[in-house]
This record gives sequence, C-alpha cells and structure tokens, in this order.
Amino acid sequence: MVATMALVLGCSNASEQVATTSDPRPVIQGEPAKSTTILARFGSSHGMCVGYCTQEYELKPDGLTARRKGGGRGDPSTHPADQEQTVALDKAVIDTVMAKFDAAVFDAAPEVIGCPDCAGGGRCWVEVVRDGKPRTITFDCSTGSEQLKPLTDALWQLTEQVKWPEAAQEGQ
Repeated sequence: MVATMALVLGCSNASEQVATTSDPRPVIQGEPAKSTTILARFGSSHGMCVGYCTQEYELKPDGLTARRKGGGRGDPSTHPADQEQTVALDKAVIDTVMAKFDAAVFDAAPEVIGCPDCAGGGRCWVEVVRDGKPRTITFDCSTGSEQLKPLTDALWQLTEQVKWPEAAQEGQ
C-alpha cells in the first residue's frame, strides 16, 4: 500500500522547456531527443530506513526510468550503490496513466499534504512542470493523497514492472 501511495517527481532542469501542444498532459521538453521528454516525476524517501531508502522515477514517452539510492541506517555494504534502470512501455500504457492527470485537481491541492515522513510513514512526492513552472506536491506515503489517488495509483502500478537485482535472485 505504501508503494501505491508514493510518488516522486524530481526537480526540473533549468535547460528544459515546456512543450506547448493541444494535448493537456504535462510535458517537459529537454534538448533534442524524444527520450529526454519527461511526462511526470515521482518517488518516495524514508528517513528511518535500512536499505534503498529513496526511489525516484521519470515517466517518459518511451518508458519509465527508475532510480534507487542506498543508505539509511543499515550497513552500507549490503546496499552499496545507487541503481538505475529503464523499462520500455507501450504508448497506450503511458497514455492510460497520463489520462489520470487532472490539472484542476493538481493545481488545487496544497503543496504539502499531512505530515510527510512523520511517524515513519515516508515522504512521497509528485512533480509536474506546466507552462515552464514546476509544481511539487509532497505527502505522507502511508496515508497518501485522496485528491491525487487516481494519478498516484496509476504511476505506482508502473513501478511494479521494475525488477531490481535482489528481486531477481530471490526467485532462483
């Protein structure tokens, strides 16, 4: 459930420009290639954590880039390096997820909902850049955000396709 509620949309790069189209979905245009276009960023972090305590995701027109960072309170040798991978996604899957973005709801939500990472619930966030302005909403992972639930649930369902190394080893 925590993963279902967590969302991160990280910071935008100053060199990025927002694409203007008739499509209402948020799109950040980077420099030349299509693969630099970001539709959404989201993730989570947990302050009282052992292992990979921060997860960040970028949804792009061709897939999902996932990053996780080792650290927290455990032995750094057991979760030594930051990891990154990209999962290819069909356009129809991405369109279905982005159809859950409601600009009016997103704009009306407060920047901070509840008490993110208080009482061990983790801090989740989602960022969208529109009209050249980033907007990040942060909330407690364990309680989520009712306003953003359709979008956050859809985004987190995509993360289930990411297979980290120890997950692959457990099944062997």
